[in-house]
Amino acid sequence: MNGRSAPDTAQVRPPAPHLGRLGLGAWLFGWETPADEARALMKQALDHGITYFDTANNYASGESERIVGAFLKGIRDEVCIGTKVFAPFGPDARDRGLSAQAVHRAVDGCLRRLGTDCIDLLHLHRPDPSVAEDDTASALGDLINAGKVRQVATSTFRGPQIDRMQHALRARSLPPAVLDQAPYSLLERTVESAAADSLRFWDMRLTAWSPLGEGLLTGKYAHPRADGRLLRWGDEHRQRLRAGIGAASELGAVADTHGLTLPQLALGWLASRPLVSTVLIGARTSDQLATYLEGIDTPLPPGSEAEIDRIVPPGTSLLQHYTT
Repeated sequence: MNGRSAPDTAQVRPPAPHLGRLGLGAWLFGWETPADEARALMKQALDHGITYFDTANNYASGESERIVGAFLKGIRDEVCIGTKVFAPFGPDARDRGLSAQAVHRAVDGCLRRLGTDCIDLLHLHRPDPSVAEDDTASALGDLINAGKVRQVATSTFRGPQIDRMQHALRARSLPPAVLDQAPYSLLERTVESAAADSLRFWDMRLTAWSPLGEGLLTGKYAHPRADGRLLRWGDEHRQRLRAGIGAASELGAVADTHGLTLPQLALGWLASRPLVSTVLIGARTSDQLATYLEGIDTPLPPGSEAEIDRIVPPGTSLLQHYTT
């Protein structure tokens, strides 16, 4: 048994938000991307029609939300703001996770930092096995009814976790979660085996995060003497990425064979996936944002999919994002 039953036709199902092909992720804002550079990136994104901005309560200890909220204040009705709760947000042991109390307190903090009275899309940042889904659903119901949250989503949930949360929401006659935000790239394909069936069953959309595999699919880590943020995070992190670096080199050769750059192949492939509705850009600079804007329109060359599947088979992972 998969723990699913047919969706209740009486359950109100508002349409999933139209986020567009690309959304701007703000996880580096206030940390590696200073506020002035973040504002320039958001302006560049808006100029190219990107109107979905994604942050979280723990990005740069809340500074990311402050930067996003301040920039979007004058155009609030023209954009969709997504944020996330789960990570610790205070010194108290209760200030973390997905208990009803924690969710209420976290959302109030998000609203304050974002400078808005309503979150368009609230993600449950990770599953919380220590809390019953009904407890989380009770808080989500309160927040929806109070007008503080418009729609609910999950993030990096496996299929059974999605099923349980959807059933908990349905039991309270609440709108279902409308999408999951999952790690998805040429190097991280776990979602295809771990959650795809549930996403299709519940008619959920998918927003892909880390589409360039933590930067490994930019091509800049292929050189033996390469240096970058990922390789400065210590031996344990480098060990985790070792297989990904090797596969990225093979994928780079595939891209070259077809006259593409590695980012073009990676983004063109991801945009062609049936599960994907939106690709989340994690750009730190204007040039990186331009790379995404160019790559997302790359047609997947004939024959390249079989070559990709040979290097990283469907449903497998070289980055282990579902356990990090």
